Amino acid sequence: MFDSHPIISPKSDVWIIALGWLIFPLFYFSSISFWDSSRVFKALLLVTLAINFMHRNITMLFAYGDPDEFLYRRRRYIILPIFFALLTGSILYFSPGNFKILATISVLWTIYHVVMQKVGLLRIYTKKKDATTGASLDKGLIWFSFTTLVFKIASLDSTYVLLRNYGHTARLLIDAFTPIRQSLPIISNLLAFLLICYIVYYFLYSYQAKLWSRERMIFLISYLTLLAFFFVDFLAAYAFFSLSHSLEYLALSKHIGAKKGSQQKKLNSPIAVFSRNPRSWFIFYLLFTGALLLIWKDLSNPTLYKFIVGSSFLHFLYDGWLWKLRKPRVAAELELRK
Repeated sequence: MFDSHPIISPKSDVWIIALGWLIFPLFYFSSISFWDSSRVFKALLLVTLAINFMHRNITMLFAYGDPDEFLYRRRRYIILPIFFALLTGSILYFSPGNFKILATISVLWTIYHVVMQKVGLLRIYTKKKDATTGASLDKGLIWFSFTTLVFKIASLDSTYVLLRNYGHTARLLIDAFTPIRQSLPIISNLLAFLLICYIVYYFLYSYQAKLWSRERMIFLISYLTLLAFFFVDFLAAYAFFSLSHSLEYLALSKHIGAKKGSQQKKLNSPIAVFSRNPRSWFIFYLLFTGALLLIWKDLSNPTLYKFIVGSSFLHFLYDGWLWKLRKPRVAAELELRK
């Protein structure tokens, strides 16, 4: 019924980008009746943390291993790591109690970062079919559905009971919704109705504009399914959400890294070396970062947490610079229509 316009390949797009995260909920919900659910959840969080750690640090390969990219933003790539190291260290030394502010900003920026990657992937699928159609509609669908979820979850009393036990950021979310808590059921139901109307319009418009492909359809269904899991198990769904983002990013990084390095004139650059045998180097990277995380976590979990928070801003900024679809080089690497 729909043709195929994958980002990487039909199998990679479906089984890694769209559906890769589903292996965890399938394992989690099928295993809790056989094992202690708390242990299963802790194991799930550890694996999710490991994959997240891998995805955030591979950004450095594209910033510092690509000579063209590094020279383009050399000053920022040199100054920013020093700045964030000094900022994190200063807060920890002079005012450790305020480190929670940095952690809160990191969490909120992470959520924005993850949702915007969903927007970016949907835009790639759309641009595979048509270069100019549906940009605002794509962004609207991803953000409208996410916003509706937030208000719907915020309208449930069980959410507040859960969040009170989970740190400063969770309590900030409670405070943000408290003034309108009585109105939340009405607001959330109205948003849900409008979202259904929007989805119907979006699907009809995409069909008439001939924007559908198999991979695009499966990706959208996967995203909406991912949001639905928040009504089943809030904390597990948050882990699934993070996992889906990391798997998407790792798959896209391997694909673009292979193409980017093969076009380098300086054949001794790290990105060029990676491109000669991307599968082997990618597997080595995953094993190395996974082992590093486990060793670091065992030696000093507090310092690992501080490193992740402090370095997260580098990943957010670098990621935004590296993967802009309007950049001709990125568009060419992803074989997008002009």
